Amino acid sequence: MTLNVNRTKAIEDQFGMWVRCHDGSLLATGALQGSTITIWDTKTGEEKFRLNAPDFLHDPEFSQSGNVFAAVGESGVHFWETKTGQKGDILKIDGQQTYGFGNLRISGKGERVIYTRSLFLNLQVFSQFYGWELDGLRKISSFEIPVRSQKSMRIVLSPNEELYCLWSPESAVLEIGSFSSNNLRHTALRGVAKLVEFMPDGKHIWILGELEEGQRQAIQIWNIEQEGLREVYIDLPPFFPFELRELGDYRKGWSKDEKIIKYGPPYHDGFVSPDGKLLALLSPCWDNKPRHQIDLFKIRDLKALFRLQLDFQTRDIQFSPSGTHLITERGNDLLPGASPPFPLLFATRSWIQEDDEDILAIPPAYQDLLRGIHGHTITFGDRFNGPLFVRLDEGMKTMTA
Repeated sequence: MTLNVNRTKAIEDQFGMWVRCHDGSLLATGALQGSTITIWDTKTGEEKFRLNAPDFLHDPEFSQSGNVFAAVGESGVHFWETKTGQKGDILKIDGQQTYGFGNLRISGKGERVIYTRSLFLNLQVFSQFYGWELDGLRKISSFEIPVRSQKSMRIVLSPNEELYCLWSPESAVLEIGSFSSNNLRHTALRGVAKLVEFMPDGKHIWILGELEEGQRQAIQIWNIEQEGLREVYIDLPPFFPFELRELGDYRKGWSKDEKIIKYGPPYHDGFVSPDGKLLALLSPCWDNKPRHQIDLFKIRDLKALFRLQLDFQTRDIQFSPSGTHLITERGNDLLPGASPPFPLLFATRSWIQEDDEDILAIPPAYQDLLRGIHGHTITFGDRFNGPLFVRLDEGMKTMTA
């Protein structure tokens, strides 16, 4: 399916930025440093609305349900209702005149918008958190999430977006708060956190921590409802057997980090399957070029299931909604003459039973056009025709347009 785009305008002026809603049915596109956002129906390829603001827009985002769309402008945060295209109140912070790069989070049905403002260009580290409560297209109140630490803080929201957790990679303490009360809880960790996320059930938090001795990592899972109850604490091995440890002289030529030389690269990202049973941890791997590898575990006992070696660096890895497949995008690395064809969609549970068989392979002609995936929809870029969307039926081994 291709979008019915305006062929008289440069594609870059229409698709300099885009974001899909959670179920993939709507697509928002716009030019970089533009003031107009187009909402597309991805099932028909037809333009649904054009949303206009008085200034440049950036950091676009849909609510979980897709009924609200918002973007940051120079004068404030603008939001629209996607069923009618009607524009809501401009959301502003008292005393602030301009709004720079940051990040937006919108609650499931659009009742709450949270804007995290960064003092740095690293959009993963934020120092100020603001929000607004909405009633339809009207703002009914505003709030600020207090930050009591002098350290650069990060924020994660629970699946129902009623709870939030503030944490810092420089601190061994988590702050867990609620939007509906003033209760604030502190949880002390062993070591420091490298990654903090809510579990899919919204009742637990899992932490990828780096231990004080700096040579090991650990997974901690905390029960939010029972304060102070740590249900799981498991030391990770000193990373999986690292096939390049024998190449110490090669590594020492460009790395002064004896810990990495000895133990291999640490995990730096991770994600949990929708059913909360599987944990995937991502780490870099080097030989002739940078690439990534994924280790898959059973989350309750961290029993290692398998390692997935990627021949590329990736920017986005996630589980499919059912949790039965692992999907990723290629990133920017070119793979000329790749053989076998570039694998995109990998099975998890079923892969173990199918003798490492890839579930899907992208034809070589499409590899350099791959832009990203969301759920079962893969996006390919086309500089002449705009984005091309390919939908997958889970478990199939061929692409269907």
